[in-house]
Amino acid sequence: MRGKKWFKQQKREVARTRQLEATEVNLDSERGPTIPVDPIVAFMESLEAAADLPTIQSLLPTARKMDIAAQMQFICTALKHLYPFELRPKQVEAIHILIFLGVDLILIAKTSFGKSVVLQAPSAVVPNSITIVIIPLNKIGEEQLSKIRSLKAARPCLITSDTISEKLLSEVQEGKYTHILVGPELAISPAFSRVCTTPEFQRRVALVAVDEAHLVQQWGSEFRPAYAQLSLLRSRLPLNTPWFACSATLDAATLKELKQSVSFTEDLQLIRTSIDRLEVYYIIEKIKLKKVKSFEALYFILNDSVDDKGQLTPHRIPKTVVFIDSKHNIQRALPQLRTWLCNKSNLYSAQAVRTIISSYFHNTAEFDKKQVYDEFRKPDSKIRIILSTESLGLGVDIPDIYRVVQMF
Repeated sequence: MRGKKWFKQQKREVARTRQLEATEVNLDSERGPTIPVDPIVAFMESLEAAADLPTIQSLLPTARKMDIAAQMQFICTALKHLYPFELRPKQVEAIHILIFLGVDLILIAKTSFGKSVVLQAPSAVVPNSITIVIIPLNKIGEEQLSKIRSLKAARPCLITSDTISEKLLSEVQEGKYTHILVGPELAISPAFSRVCTTPEFQRRVALVAVDEAHLVQQWGSEFRPAYAQLSLLRSRLPLNTPWFACSATLDAATLKELKQSVSFTEDLQLIRTSIDRLEVYYIIEKIKLKKVKSFEALYFILNDSVDDKGQLTPHRIPKTVVFIDSKHNIQRALPQLRTWLCNKSNLYSAQAVRTIISSYFHNTAEFDKKQVYDEFRKPDSKIRIILSTESLGLGVDIPDIYRVVQMF
């Protein structure tokens, strides 16, 4: 059996070859430019004249022979047909690494940076290619599915224990989908492995992306060991398949564990951006001795529920998520907060209070979770406060949450 050392050596050799091929357009002191100026000018003119994404995609083989500046322009032009906004320079750099250099990449960037764009774009730009996206939760997979569906030329699918079937796996193998969203357990399962090792799938697979990559270390050593076994998936795919991992929270120890668990090569690319959030501020308050279990420290989140005249103003309660460490403690805090809200004004009905303050945790019934989540996402949501475990905080896209409280 080929050992891990051999596997890494082979991967490094392939990566070096791909990188040399991608950068052969650089100036050589003796030979001068590999690509004359005229072909580059002609390419840029063709790119500028391209009116749609398929025309731009047809220029990809030529772009692979161009210099980095031309390749960057190719990416920017293609992305204008995919997204209604201009991408950040580091996003474009990351996509360039994955499409043209074909080497491993880890991106560390703040929440709201747009890390998802980097894993979405390659298979929307490169025709007949497939990206496997490792997702931590089905809810995140559903959100990614919706976003990727809005991209031209993208055909995503979500594989879960509820959706997996022989028909779906056959369609994946045949290349019907550009983006395969799947959890780590199914990604290393025998059924998915059979798909990954078929020649027709291997010809198309262009990228494997690990979303919320810090969970490889945090969850892989605890209740989801499949995260720590993603190298099994890697061993079943072509050696030159680049892997991409992204997170906002990768300290040195977590980064080291991630590299080992996924068998990242030593020459991988690392893009680290500032994770400072100037629009976010922290307030730290001490909880009075022996008052932790009474949850009195949370009373302040109800301050805006009634105005000075005693009128009900639930809409003035900022959208708030309170993270509590366990379902048990949520179930103790929930009735307490609802009682306090009723005491604020007897005009609050029991039904209104149950709506204004809701709960969300992993083993809540899927139907109930969806109802709570969909309502909370609305700009004018009737739900103003959610008590939750960390299951609501992973990759969730609710832009107007104003206040987050963490109970320690």
